[in-house]
Amino acid sequence: MPIDIVIAARNEQATIYDTLAALAAQVCPEPFRVIVSTNGCTDGTADVVRRACRELANERCTIELVDRPEPGKTGALNAAEQRITSPGVRIFLDADIRLSPNAVAALAAAVAGPAPRIAAPRKTLRPGKSWLVDFCSRCWLYLPWVQDDVLGGGALAVNAAGRARWQEFPKVVADDTFAAMQFAPEERTVVRECTTAVRFPNSVKDMLRAQRRWVDGGRQLEASPHRPPYGPAWSSKRRLRAMLHPIVFAAALVVRCQRIAARLFSRPPQAAGWSTPR
Repeated sequence: MPIDIVIAARNEQATIYDTLAALAAQVCPEPFRVIVSTNGCTDGTADVVRRACRELANERCTIELVDRPEPGKTGALNAAEQRITSPGVRIFLDADIRLSPNAVAALAAAVAGPAPRIAAPRKTLRPGKSWLVDFCSRCWLYLPWVQDDVLGGGALAVNAAGRARWQEFPKVVADDTFAAMQFAPEERTVVRECTTAVRFPNSVKDMLRAQRRWVDGGRQLEASPHRPPYGPAWSSKRRLRAMLHPIVFAAALVVRCQRIAARLFSRPPQAAGWSTPR
């Protein structure tokens, strides 16, 4: 069963090598290919990927580069997928994510079979430079509907039947939400024996920008002709019941205040491109 990992990267010079090193160190019985699609970079991301191709590739993990001058994450994802000719497992990975050594094998096993499936690793936090950002991030990760959702971890795996549910990625900000919501809640799996280490921004300003992008991207998708057929795994009623627990309520309140601040103090995202908060 072929396994292809697709990474869209823009201005990720500082992080992409570590992401690829974690992939090269995977303990996976099946060989897999990593396709990195750089797009509109103004730093040395493509050169770092070329170095990784030379230094990290091995008999299990091959690394390829697609270097595009045009910015845009969904365009980069589509360009990378054009290199894939055989159906199999496809893992979409953010450029600043570190997977645990068993993640590729565990995700491939989770989506094996003829029925459409999507899977994601359990989310963990990579501490940053701001205690306030880390506090807000831990509150977000504490929410049960976040831990039980495939979204938010920067890594999504689908099988061939699942990937057949859409053609190219449309030009939307929330590409991960678009992909995940092609699947009913019972078709989604969080694989708890493997992890993705989520890297949050290093400043409050960039955290609010990332939150604004996330919220506005979801609203853009909801109002677009590309609106996916399914919604969140947890209903509003189920979330309200969970918030009867005082710690869950406090964490949800912190996240809500964070999103209000993002609406008030940060600029809206650009649908055509993207930015990477630092």
